[in-house]
Amino acid sequence: LSGQTALAQALINKLQSSVTKDTLTIRQALFSQNLKAAYELLHHNDSLKSHKNELYLWKVRFALFNKESDNLMKLLDSIPEIPQFRGAAEVLEYKYRALKLMDCPEVLEAWQLIEYNIYINRFSAALALFEQLQCNIYCKTVCARVIVHRLFERKKIADALAVLNSFDESGISAELLYLKALCLLEQKNPAESRILLEKILLDFPDDIYSGKARLVLSDLKSGQ
Repeated sequence: LSGQTALAQALINKLQSSVTKDTLTIRQALFSQNLKAAYELLHHNDSLKSHKNELYLWKVRFALFNKESDNLMKLLDSIPEIPQFRGAAEVLEYKYRALKLMDCPEVLEAWQLIEYNIYINRFSAALALFEQLQCNIYCKTVCARVIVHRLFERKKIADALAVLNSFDESGISAELLYLKALCLLEQKNPAESRILLEKILLDFPDDIYSGKARLVLSDLKSGQ
């Protein structure tokens, strides 16, 4: 993550042969933006072949990051209805977003690049791709969810708010309003956060984020 890929690879090379070592090597190729090397490592790796779930996860990631939309959809369509393996939640998130964007090829491709840049910790590149989007509010919301969640996790609150502020409040979803309220709380702005949380209760009473907003409002009130 710090960009010291050569040092990281030197440490990986010292590890005993294992699936862990192989997947770390693939990850290094991705962080070095060497997709060709990542492809070679993924498709000519004997140890991964005996770990089908791990291999499947990496095939999905590579198809996503390399903008192989048709291959990605085939892989996502093959996932069991109730998957039970490490990384299943990640794959289901990819499937959800891909299905949302499949009728907008240009946005689908932009989303794939956004996911890749977030994965390799290049948030500035992901933000630039988001800012260049020319699409409807529906597709923009799908892409914003990806970026804002990751920015919030990394405590990049100002950047998350910049994305959220690009939405007109009349068209913003309950989820993004909720995330904006959390960002404002992180910035020690409970008054503005409370306004947004109450807006969620009024405008989206049946949304799952209405229940979450109610819990945060309760905590705010009990903390007064």
